[in-house]
Amino acid sequence: FNGTDRYIVALGGSSTLRGYQLSRFVGPVTGFANLEIRWKFFEMSGDESHFTFHLIPFFDTGRVWDDLKNTGIKGYAQSYGIGFQISYNLNTILRFDFAKSREDNTFNFQMAQPF
Repeated sequence: FNGTDRYIVALGGSSTLRGYQLSRFVGPVTGFANLEIRWKFFEMSGDESHFTFHLIPFFDTGRVWDDLKNTGIKGYAQSYGIGFQISYNLNTILRFDFAKSREDNTFNFQMAQPF
């Protein structure tokens, strides 16, 4: 989101650091990584429709800093969880993610890929 005098980036929520509340970590410099393993366990097709079902374990980690000079490898927040995805004709995607962090447990719903 945009601040009053500069662009500010936030981590937390369904797209960045699942398991933390939306915009939990805010700062002008961010580091973020995501690891997912997408396992397609079922698919089915009809006349003009195709459905695939995925189970997705994931791990997210990220950090914000006040200044680029202060970046480092310590102090990252982590979360992990499991997702369930339904794809319809490869262009409509529904995602349900349950995530756990040291602060919270969250359930997220998206109608798109997370990245």
